[in-house]
Amino acid sequence: MKRKKVVFRILLLPLLVLVVLSTGCSNPTKLLEKEKAYGTRSEKFAIFHRIAEADRGLGLRFPGFLVGIEKAYRDKIGILDGIDIDNLDKNKFNSEKSYKKAKSVLGDRKRTFISHIAEYRLESKIEGIPYIKEYFLHNAYEKDFNSTEAYSLSSNALTDLKKNILKQITAKEKSAPYTHIFLYCMGWNTDQQESFRNYNSLFSLLIENYEGTKPFRPLFVGISWPSLWKWKVFKYVGILTSYFPKADDADEMGLIWGNRILRDILIPIKNEKGIPLILIGHSLGARVLTRALFSSPAVPTDLESEPARKDVDLFIGLEGAFSVRRFIHNKGWEGYPYENFDDYAKKFVFTWSEHDGANPKAGIYGAKYIGGKAVYKYSKKFDIFEHFTIKTDGTDNNYNMIYSGVQDEVKWKQGLENSSKISIIDASELIYYLPYFKGGNAHNDIYTPGIANFIWDCIDNL
Repeated sequence: MKRKKVVFRILLLPLLVLVVLSTGCSNPTKLLEKEKAYGTRSEKFAIFHRIAEADRGLGLRFPGFLVGIEKAYRDKIGILDGIDIDNLDKNKFNSEKSYKKAKSVLGDRKRTFISHIAEYRLESKIEGIPYIKEYFLHNAYEKDFNSTEAYSLSSNALTDLKKNILKQITAKEKSAPYTHIFLYCMGWNTDQQESFRNYNSLFSLLIENYEGTKPFRPLFVGISWPSLWKWKVFKYVGILTSYFPKADDADEMGLIWGNRILRDILIPIKNEKGIPLILIGHSLGARVLTRALFSSPAVPTDLESEPARKDVDLFIGLEGAFSVRRFIHNKGWEGYPYENFDDYAKKFVFTWSEHDGANPKAGIYGAKYIGGKAVYKYSKKFDIFEHFTIKTDGTDNNYNMIYSGVQDEVKWKQGLENSSKISIIDASELIYYLPYFKGGNAHNDIYTPGIANFIWDCIDNL
């Protein structure tokens, strides 16, 4: 009798699974109407507009702005024939290869657009209970939003972003003015929920580890972008095969939206108000932000201004995932779009670690990623690079490596003042551990007090 019951239960199990699955899929998702309009329905894409539901489940732990960017078929977001290459100025590219690479990236059948922008502001609705409140400056998932104009309305969204940043600057100018502007971008295989977690970790640690005597009041802008393919079946195959398409998406993000955020918003504010501007990118996020910085004037923005010398005060690439050859004249199949780097920023700093298992994988295809170990020997052939090594001094009570500076401190400080040299840092002692649930060995071991102290070392010594 017991055996019959066991057999019956085994036969019943598949039926129960089917019932659960069918009942679980019977109701629509909250944003289904707009998700269908953009082609961003299902978990595969919804992970990149998680906050658009406005349920307050995610957000920054500190005041700042989050720019959410997604991808959709051209006709769904209103990109018309003849305007989809964004008026590339071939004559302002420094090589034919660079121009062809940009044109190829922007020729995708899908294009990125700004789907939402949120501001996180410290408020006190109930007396004695301060909290961070979320405001949407732009949300393409709202019921009355015209999805067929999503691409053109992305420019309007950036205009609103600039207005709100200026509003915050004006409000604080007399009593508590901003002291720094930060633009952050994360890399491959990072959905929006993880982007928030990473920003909260990176920037909260930066705030907590500030030891200066003057006030530190930062203006933070972070970017969220569709950085992976998430398949239900063969999950890891989807993620791995997405890498090179997403590398191109990172370039598109920089060419268009990162370029406009910098040229039309942050750089004019930095120049007008005299506030230092610092860019920090991890992995493909460093690719997004370098491509953004070096896109003007080849890819015009609303202001259409020639880049001023050293518009950015400091660029930090943590385990950057792009070819070092972009900085080197006449090297690499992409051209050398970053050749005149000292015209664009006062200082470029990039880390690498021998424990990074992600960047070296690109070497299979002949790429020499600036955040990989292979670039250490290769870059020594060229005079534009200087090399340094981070020192540590044991671990703290939470097993975090304790940052104790950079070897040859005098040369390091002199190097930070020299815009004609790119500093490449061996961070093997600091970027060491394997973070939970992430591949690439120590590639993602950057959410630590040690990295925050290293970043402060870079900022303080400028």
